[in-house]
Amino acid sequence: MSLKGLRFTLNIDGLEETATAVVGFSLYQCHSTPFVLEVDIASDQPDLAATNFLEKNAVLTIWQGMEAQRYVSGIINEVMQGENNHWQMRYHLTIVPPLWRCGLRQNFRIFQQQDIQTLSSTLLNENGVTEWTPVFYESHPAREFCVQYGESDLAFLTRLWSEEGIFYFDWHAPQGAAQKLVLCDDVAGVSTLGEMPFNPNTDTEVSTMCISSFRYRARTGPSSVETQDYTFKTPGWPGY
Repeated sequence: MSLKGLRFTLNIDGLEETATAVVGFSLYQCHSTPFVLEVDIASDQPDLAATNFLEKNAVLTIWQGMEAQRYVSGIINEVMQGENNHWQMRYHLTIVPPLWRCGLRQNFRIFQQQDIQTLSSTLLNENGVTEWTPVFYESHPAREFCVQYGESDLAFLTRLWSEEGIFYFDWHAPQGAAQKLVLCDDVAGVSTLGEMPFNPNTDTEVSTMCISSFRYRARTGPSSVETQDYTFKTPGWPGY
């Protein structure tokens, strides 16, 4: 993307579009982790309170000239007041997806004869996550007996998804502001960007997406995994 004409705006529910100006932002995204969008804004309204921001829907728009290139939407879960230079107040906002709300509630529940899609639908809908879709290539049979024991809804769902070989990510529409959570059990459900050139000179104007830097990293991890099943009807069954 060319830097020419690049600008950013942040729309927050309850505030006029001209009430804030984006100073900078950082977006952290990876599979199976709720994204975190950190935005620094300035406002000529120094009397804005935390209630003007917290739990509000926010949309960051990346523009090139008058054409929107990308949208990132979420809810504001944290606000920090910055410096006041007597004509503008700085604020630092943290924006997360609706899935983040699932981490606020802990529960003790038993689910019987439900598959992963039904379980996911129940917990996501209870936490207000309505924009989501499953993209499954494998069968996921109903679980005879499943217990949530003192876990947050997000930890419980993450554990079940991991057991089923499911990962998740936020899908952003190529055109428009549509965004939704996608549950997927195969890499076939992930779109590819194709070949991408390497351009280490970030000062040059570029018209296509490119890689500006990369690093090699190595990390140790489990070499094997062993799972065991359990049925409450026959507790002594080995389940291998």
